[in-house]
Amino acid sequence: MAYGNISLARIDRVAVPNTFTGALIALTAAAGIPFEILRAKVTQDGSVTSEQIAARLQRYTTAPSIGTALTLLKVHEGDAANTVTALFYNGTTAITDGTLGDIIVSDGFNELSGWNEVPVPEVRVMVKAGSWISLRLPVAPGATRNISAEIMLRELGN
Repeated sequence: MAYGNISLARIDRVAVPNTFTGALIALTAAAGIPFEILRAKVTQDGSVTSEQIAARLQRYTTAPSIGTALTLLKVHEGDAANTVTALFYNGTTAITDGTLGDIIVSDGFNELSGWNEVPVPEVRVMVKAGSWISLRLPVAPGATRNISAEIMLRELGN
């Protein structure tokens, strides 16, 4: 495609305990191929309790490890293979953070309505080639929640 591959890193209904803080999804840009984040979101289902929680897009200065490999979904079936690699928290195996870097977006939100970050093009988060970023919960939820999260991204130059 002329505008680059658009992919989706998504986790669905992961049981996140009230002791968890950390990355839900961690992404690594391939060497030579940066990407931009088109959308990021966090939702929960199964609870009707109104609670203020937070979501954060945060860079790493060194690579994350461990975690569970996550296959990105192609938004357009005809796109080339994804070059971004992803890890996710599966409810048991946490992502081992690399060194955390800049916090790019950090918002509190009511878990009943969820968090949906859809930046205008001028302020989309860019992840340079060979770099890392995470979608994380900086504060643990008040009780175990079934969390869904996603990052939609566009690879630039692939």
